[in-house]
Amino acid sequence: MHTPDALRILVVDDTPSVRRELSELLSGLPTVDSVVAVGSAEEAWEHLPHAVPDLVVLDLGLPGMTGLEFLRRLTSRPDRPVVVVLSNHAEPEVRRRTTAAGASAHFDKGLEIRALLAWVAEFHPPSRRADRGPEVTP
Repeated sequence: MHTPDALRILVVDDTPSVRRELSELLSGLPTVDSVVAVGSAEEAWEHLPHAVPDLVVLDLGLPGMTGLEFLRRLTSRPDRPVVVVLSNHAEPEVRRRTTAAGASAHFDKGLEIRALLAWVAEFHPPSRRADRGPEVTP
């Protein structure tokens, strides 16, 4: 059962099977109201004016505009959603760059799906809570 303050999530990943699986897993969380999945940063950028999500789950290795470029563009928006990176690129230096660019957390796509789901289950948007989500130390 979804609560009135349930989350709206935007998944940005270029792999159709990952988009489908993440959409299913995230939609199954009681804290989630809706999940929209797109295959590129450009599609995500076009989606934002129509419905700003509470949370963006972002891959880094995207065609066209990279996930890191998209993340940096989002920081200029006054209605900027919280962003969590889910990528195969999870080396410490990459994690530092995504955090410096504004990501609230960074998860390894191959190893940390359960950790991502747990993070999302505990997440409350800044407009509903003072912080940007639970602390994550993968």
